[in-house]
Amino acid sequence: MNFQVVTQMMNAAKDGDLETIERLSHENPSLMTLHISDLAMQHGHLNIIRFCVENGFPLDKEAIAAATFGHLDILQFIYQRFKHVQFSNKTMESAAGGDQVHVLQYLSKLSIDYDKEDLKRAAKRTNAKRVLKWLETLE
Repeated sequence: MNFQVVTQMMNAAKDGDLETIERLSHENPSLMTLHISDLAMQHGHLNIIRFCVENGFPLDKEAIAAATFGHLDILQFIYQRFKHVQFSNKTMESAAGGDQVHVLQYLSKLSIDYDKEDLKRAAKRTNAKRVLKWLETLE
């Protein structure tokens, strides 16, 4: 695989440049094995995630990355598209550590089994003040 093409693909995923990803993956089918979803998740590019899902790119740790970076639209897409995906305490901890109250509020409505003390520890590690305040309201 050409290093420059791989770099272009990775940068396009990071920047949300769907046109470049479509062009490069069409010209170089071997790029379909790249794990570009993590970069797209971190930067909140739902359009890239949709493309990855529709075209067979591997999705790794998608819920964890989306929760950590507060990309609720991506979590909702994953939940709606992949009914078999089970969000976990780890997903909740990632959101807590990322100070993502809106993500925690959404996930808590999904009846996820989570340990409030784990969320507190994750929030304290990163000084996630909004999450700590929100957790206090649950007591």
